[in-house]
Amino acid sequence: MPAIKDVGTISAEKLRELLDYNPLTGEFKWRRQGKGRPWHRRAGSINNKGYWVIVISGRLYMAHRLAWLYVYGEWPAELIDHVKQDRRNTSIAALRQATHSQNRFNAKNNKNNTSSIPGVRFDTNTDSWCAQLFVDGSYKLNKHFASCDDAIAARMQAEAELFGEFVPDRIGALNKMRADALTRECPLADIF
Repeated sequence: MPAIKDVGTISAEKLRELLDYNPLTGEFKWRRQGKGRPWHRRAGSINNKGYWVIVISGRLYMAHRLAWLYVYGEWPAELIDHVKQDRRNTSIAALRQATHSQNRFNAKNNKNNTSSIPGVRFDTNTDSWCAQLFVDGSYKLNKHFASCDDAIAARMQAEAELFGEFVPDRIGALNKMRADALTRECPLADIF
């Protein structure tokens, strides 16, 4: 289990005493008026990484972790993953516990990725498409393919086998790639 700094710092009872939480919207509101803070005002703000954060008694908390504590009465044992990769969505249906690998796997695609699919890239040294999946310190997939389609298919199959429900929906990315296929080196005409 990862060492989470906020575990044990505030109890669920104290949190419920200070804040109201709407599990459908994910919104926290102050129950009491505080210094410079009107009663029933939305709690928190967005930090520089796009997450909702709330300051309670001078300590900064991630709102998605507070949501878990509020609903389930205990701190999550592991990390909290945003199911649809929306960091601002703290509704309880959009959150789930995840290991570090699962949470990292559901991260957004790197902006430098050339294929729009994580772990699939064109290798100029071998003039082929490489599909890779690195998990828990070792490669679970590390193969080269003649076509981008084959590399994507291999990567998606490995993802499904290893991560199941944590595999992000990449259909939107694939549809965009399909539309751009005429101008890219990675044709996807046969992928669907």
